[in-house]
Amino acid sequence: MVLQEGDLLFLNQNAVQEILPAGKDDIAVNFIVLPEFFDTAFFMMGEEENMLKDFLAGALRGRDEKISYMYFHVSDILPVQNLVENMVWTIFYDSPNKRSCNQITMGLIFLQLLDCMDKAETGGSRFDTEITGAVLSYINEHYKNGSLSELAAELNYDVYWLSREIRRRTGKTCKELLMEKRMQQARYLLENSQIPVTDIIESVGYDNTSYFYRKFRERYGVSPKEYRKNTRGS
Repeated sequence: MVLQEGDLLFLNQNAVQEILPAGKDDIAVNFIVLPEFFDTAFFMMGEEENMLKDFLAGALRGRDEKISYMYFHVSDILPVQNLVENMVWTIFYDSPNKRSCNQITMGLIFLQLLDCMDKAETGGSRFDTEITGAVLSYINEHYKNGSLSELAAELNYDVYWLSREIRRRTGKTCKELLMEKRMQQARYLLENSQIPVTDIIESVGYDNTSYFYRKFRERYGVSPKEYRKNTRGS
């Protein structure tokens, strides 16, 4: 991973890492923070659960968390940049009440980052495996009426972040995965049952017959009835 100017990286203290030599003009600020420093910040974030808060809580407790890092691409988010600059300035110039100021500033940074979850990357092999498995399991069980928003709520992730992670891990959007599963199920029923095509269409989650016929032909090159006839003939 190459850190870009203005980005923020949060590391679990148990994360395995290696820092390569920096360039002549590179500047990095490394904060090593005691758990009690975050009391004010967590209070400001409220009681609502979210992935950032869960990650920070686990990292501060020294647990071997499933997410080893969170990387925020926020160089273009001016409030975040200003808050980080203020915190560095307060520490560097040893200003009065710097502890209280920085605790509040840290809380404000987290509140801003909660609005930037679509700009976050996470890492950790166990996490990658678990989230991919959870997504595919949901698709298999809820392909008829499933949706990205329902999946995000079920997994307790930000919907925009999850959308991007699904595409990054599978190469497809949630909508494409749902459609693929519906088509697979429709094909299976066409091959292995006598259920009328109209009933199959409804059973896999489509209420627009024309749309289903068009998508099925795009995928398999023939209509559902032709597909059934060809598979039975062979």
